[in-house]
Amino acid sequence: MELTVKQQQGIYLIEASGDLDITGSIQLKDVFMKLLQNTAERFIISLKGVRFMDSSGIGALLFIASTVKKMALDGEQVSGKQVPWERVPFVLIDVQEPVRLVIERTKLSDYLPITTKLPDALANMEPEDIPEL
Repeated sequence: MELTVKQQQGIYLIEASGDLDITGSIQLKDVFMKLLQNTAERFIISLKGVRFMDSSGIGALLFIASTVKKMALDGEQVSGKQVPWERVPFVLIDVQEPVRLVIERTKLSDYLPITTKLPDALANMEPEDIPEL
């Protein structure tokens, strides 16, 4: 798997291409954790070049989603409240049909925030556009 990281206005874009299998999943989680160590807080993952994803790929995306959601909870200090996905600074974009089918068949569509293109994801991550709880 090839991973490219770009930064724009404090948002990190991880572009993935190749198979999101056990090896690719490890690579994706490693890149994500390195970005967290560098105090990254908002993430977009482009799966445009990913045509195959197995259960370890699902696990990696769930790990990233839950980690970012926990960060949002901790940052907002909202104990006992559900943070809506609109407030979680993480989104998947450019999800190809084979990968989308895996997400849908595992009933994770509601848990993994997905939008179609980068401009939509960037617009949804602008701080002034994030609704209050």
